[in-house]
Amino acid sequence: MKQKCGVSIIKEHCRRRTLNRILEKYIKSCRYDPGDDGGTATKQPSKKGFVRFPNIAGFCGFYRISIEDLENLASEFPEEISYLYAIFEDEALNSGLPPAVLSAYLKKRLGYEKDDLSRDSFQAPLSIRFEHDIYDDGK
Repeated sequence: MKQKCGVSIIKEHCRRRTLNRILEKYIKSCRYDPGDDGGTATKQPSKKGFVRFPNIAGFCGFYRISIEDLENLASEFPEEISYLYAIFEDEALNSGLPPAVLSAYLKKRLGYEKDDLSRDSFQAPLSIRFEHDIYDDGK
């Protein structure tokens, strides 16, 4: 049986609205036993139980997709990918990382440094649809 690629797996979970399942699987892999996904258990767990900090790049590596692939999925599944980014933001804010590391991560990966218009660049572009036909007015 042919194994599905990471993008296909993530798309399938987005369609089913079960993205939290694969996200949880990745976050668990960052905890006590990093050997589950091929990592080596060379570090001791932090107070929160993490050996590795759960982050977007790690998630993409875990499912063998590029960060660009993940960002491209945002146009097709804006709510689901926005949810994913929110979880990683929460993980970062509650990680106990040093402020300099946290600041760099929030700015580079989650867009905190960008202006307000591009703050949610990982979300689908806004589309406006008018359902009123002005040509039918006055008939």
